[in-house]
Amino acid sequence: PVSVYLLYWTAFASGNGQMNFRADPYNWDGTLASKIEARTARQTIAAR
Repeated sequence: PVSVYLLYWTAFASGNGQMNFRADPYNWDGTLASKIEARTARQTIAAR
């Protein structure tokens, strides 16, 4: 079996460092942001 990863970028830096943003056609950005925020909150609590 071969693992296949399908990636798409909704935010990226161009060659000159300019940030670019695109629409999120699969609406995954919100889910990803929620998971990042939850992980950050757990790490903050654990650090106390």
